[in-house]
Amino acid sequence: MSGSQARTVRRIGVATGSRADYGLYRPILARIHADPSLELQLYVTGGHLSSTFGRTVREIEADRFPIAARIDDSCEDDSPRGLGNSAGLATMGFAEAYAAHKPDLLLVLDRKSTRLNSSHLVISYAVFCLK
Repeated sequence: MSGSQARTVRRIGVATGSRADYGLYRPILARIHADPSLELQLYVTGGHLSSTFGRTVREIEADRFPIAARIDDSCEDDSPRGLGNSAGLATMGFAEAYAAHKPDLLLVLDRKSTRLNSSHLVISYAVFCLK
């Protein structure tokens, strides 16, 4: 490769909100992180940041994966209003994180309706970037 043909590093964003999805992601994250042509960007939210669920973000830190953003969607109220407030916090947080880090590809494992926010923003972000 000549000097004028700089190698392009692809930024791979991964949204994780629970120990369950992180366990499924772990081998994928290791492969992405080990590949010099890829830059891993973790977007950590949900139970990972909650003391109620054991602050499992510490597992991610122990694995030494780079955390691009910690997105607070915490709301201890599980009423419809509380869930709506949580969705609003997540929407704003993901929008800010994606704008700041500009991932080329976003990977979201959407197992629960509570993660709908990250999936919705993945679609919105992709459509916006393609325009």
